[in-house]
Amino acid sequence: MAKLFPKQSKILQYLEDDHTNEILAGGGAGGSKSFMLAFWLLKTALKYPGSRTLMGRHELSQLKKTTLATFLEVCKIQKVKIEKHFSINWQTNTVNFVNGSQILLMDLAHKPSDPDYARLGSLELTAAAIDEAAEVTQRCKEILGSRVRYRLDEFDLIPKLYMSCNPHKGWLYREFFKPWKEGRLAAHRAYIPVLARDNPFISKHYAVSLSRLSDVDRERLLEGNWDYDSDPARLIEYNKIVDIFSNEHVPHGEKFITADIAMQGSDLFVIFVWSGWRVTHVYVFEKTDGKEVETAIKDAARTHAVPRSNILFDADGLGSYLGSYLEGANPFHNGARALPRGNEDYQENYANLKTQCYYELAKRITDGGLFVDLGDKQGDLKDRLTEELGQVKRDRLDKDGKLYLLPKEQVKKNIGRSPDLSDAAAMRVWFDLTREKNLVPEAAASFDNLLEQAEHYAGQMNYSDTDGY
Repeated sequence: MAKLFPKQSKILQYLEDDHTNEILAGGGAGGSKSFMLAFWLLKTALKYPGSRTLMGRHELSQLKKTTLATFLEVCKIQKVKIEKHFSINWQTNTVNFVNGSQILLMDLAHKPSDPDYARLGSLELTAAAIDEAAEVTQRCKEILGSRVRYRLDEFDLIPKLYMSCNPHKGWLYREFFKPWKEGRLAAHRAYIPVLARDNPFISKHYAVSLSRLSDVDRERLLEGNWDYDSDPARLIEYNKIVDIFSNEHVPHGEKFITADIAMQGSDLFVIFVWSGWRVTHVYVFEKTDGKEVETAIKDAARTHAVPRSNILFDADGLGSYLGSYLEGANPFHNGARALPRGNEDYQENYANLKTQCYYELAKRITDGGLFVDLGDKQGDLKDRLTEELGQVKRDRLDKDGKLYLLPKEQVKKNIGRSPDLSDAAAMRVWFDLTREKNLVPEAAASFDNLLEQAEHYAGQMNYSDTDGY
């Protein structure tokens, strides 16, 4: 039987103490994070007869190919034999031990038909583990954690949830890595950085292959650097997002208000007050009713001397009623057509108005043209806005034609909430777009030129395979 190396022992120490409930092993590839997940679940099943634990991943098929394969390798190392000490029921997706213990194999993907993970609601677990936790939602983690309570008193245990991941800009960055880095991680949580170089048993060839990756992937998977993002769809670099909180060179200017409206659920009602492209004041409300929305916008306009014509509110859904109460203010419809730039015949190539505003906001942030002053609201709101802007990504990269934005529902899955702050920021672009007087570029091709090109390529290209885009 192989001995645990120091980082593995550290992980096991947290998994078996009497005060840590959530343990994240993160960092690069090859650090044996999944090995420890399998080792802990096996040890729990053997040590506590009749226990019931869960091994989960985003997709069950991937779980079986990877995590379960690691589990079987751990069993082999520990001389625990299939059919002698345990069996696997592929119909029920359970690992059943002769002592009555069970490990449930489950997919943890977010499903529109089950947004609150009701399928986990009837579970009673002794412990749970999520492999590649960055692939699942924060909501999933919370629901799963609430189900860890089966026979804990009898076994003299406390709830334990183990997670593994590689560096990823999402809820794990916000909830675990960043607080750990800043020395403020909650007492019931632990983060253990694990790299390939920490693992003395790893093949030297694997380490060499990691060192030959591209710069971003090498930083993430070899060095365990959380501040690198390998997503080619990202529209704003992380360091440019961070800059918005220190871009004090951005000048003051005309005053505006943008309001992203929510009255129910977990979404926030957000008001941004602007001076030019400087956010000077931010107001955030939870579960606000219609009258309070109206009053809050009017109060902000009065306090900061913003004329009604310089107010823009989200008019989709819950904000649709505001027009009659905020006469003179401007409604913003996310799905409206992108605005032309100075001429109705010169149509922008965006899927809709919201997409256009986010792309233009990304350009402005990249150019250092946005300053956000959160005053005494730094902390949580700064983290939220930073995370939300990190989700501003292009969608349908494999399709030609219009530019698309990562859908809001997908963003919600990625970060566990609605991007209300970034929505309020993107709406500011509307004022610039509606006031532009740009003309069609002088170098635009003539009809004859376009026709000539079209005829040239007509017989060479097949457009039948467009999949609707």
